[in-house]
Amino acid sequence: MDVVPAFVVVDGVRFSLAADTRGVRIADDKRFPGLNALSYVAGHLIGMRSGAERTAELTERKNFVRPQALVASVVNDDNRNELGDGVANWTRLAGRSPDLQDAYIVSTLFLDEVLVIPRHTLIRLIEQVGALHDAVLAHELEPRTAEAGRESLMPVAVNPAQHESNEDAVHDEALENEAAADEHLEGVAAPEASPEPARDVAAGRAIPAPTRIATDDTLRDIETRAGQVDDLDAAARQGQEPYADVERSAAAAARRYRLFLELEVAGLLEPALAGEARAALSRLGLARALGYHDAAQALARYLASSERAARFPTEPVPRVTAARVSLDWFRTPSGYRPDGVTEHEWLALCEKNFASPLPSFSAGQRFVRLCGAMHELQYRPEVGPAPCLWRAVRAA
Repeated sequence: MDVVPAFVVVDGVRFSLAADTRGVRIADDKRFPGLNALSYVAGHLIGMRSGAERTAELTERKNFVRPQALVASVVNDDNRNELGDGVANWTRLAGRSPDLQDAYIVSTLFLDEVLVIPRHTLIRLIEQVGALHDAVLAHELEPRTAEAGRESLMPVAVNPAQHESNEDAVHDEALENEAAADEHLEGVAAPEASPEPARDVAAGRAIPAPTRIATDDTLRDIETRAGQVDDLDAAARQGQEPYADVERSAAAAARRYRLFLELEVAGLLEPALAGEARAALSRLGLARALGYHDAAQALARYLASSERAARFPTEPVPRVTAARVSLDWFRTPSGYRPDGVTEHEWLALCEKNFASPLPSFSAGQRFVRLCGAMHELQYRPEVGPAPCLWRAVRAA
């Protein structure tokens, strides 16, 4: 079976792709600001719709706005002076300026970056990525991209006459959603999210494995970032329904996304550096960063456990940043577990019932009968709008 190509070429511009069993998405690349916002907006249209419905507003030159703070607005006289860096970002990506007479400005409320993209390019891009997304879900393509060198992943302009996708890419971990055996009763706390957005912060990015721990100053910066994430997350949990406030949840997810990138680049998530990382963080007294490091190690052990493999026999072991389980399951544990089951058995049972099927909303509760009693599985957006399991408690 063929794999997903590394990129698609639309109107002479190459857009790198990332894939897993939830589908195909446009890969982010920090060298090209605005791609992340494009990935979220296009991902929602592709994941939540099918066929011509995906581009209905774009074809009719209408604005696209969703409660998840995803926006694609027609460039017109009213906003032509409010495009920010959107034009420059497109020029950097495509090697040419966009035609503002027929373009969209793509943005989110939880990212500072914006992108101005020609309307017809956006339509064709969604159509092409959508077709690949459908092929993965129909098991016509493997849910991964082919291997390629770093230079093949750069989303720079290429020969405009070339409109065929090339089969070069980077491996992306596959995740499978299987049918659950237990009954589900869903409780929703936030607007629906695209089922496919990236949770693996390194997906589609050729980040080499770190060979040493970052400097002390960098580790101190990470500690500060971790504190900011905790503060934003605490704000997002306020109210009768935790994470019901879309803007607060998005702000926490965006800051957490950056934290996860920094943790990875600093070597704090690299198994081969675990001992060195823990020693450095302990020496500096960086309690929050140490908590994330230890949680990542615990999550990695669970993901590779026989208990999880028994629940997900055909699923490859994902990276900790791609897991459907939050690091906070281990970093700030609830302390609850039914009698008679091990920690890994309990989490595997919870993840199975959370993932089958995966909630179509970014935050909320799912009520399931487990171990002879009703339990509440709590989920939230982790580094994007996709839901992530972070708590399981006995239902009141």
